[in-house]
Amino acid sequence: DLVYNPRPTRLLRDAAAAGCATIDGLEMLVAQAIRQFAWWTGVTPAADTLRRAAERRLEDMAAAPAGDRS
Repeated sequence: DLVYNPRPTRLLRDAAAAGCATIDGLEMLVAQAIRQFAWWTGVTPAADTLRRAAERRLEDMAAAPAGDRS
């Protein structure tokens, strides 16, 4: 599933419950961010750094009031 918010999606929950290996859209987002950052700066960032930053932002968005999630 290419969706990364919410995590996990219903599709991924159902697939995991059926015994399937799953991966969400956050992995694609991180991979794209790595390539874009490297292309613009010539520096390849660590995937873990970008993944943690994205996860923190998603957590912040989930904790924010409904009208303030941008």
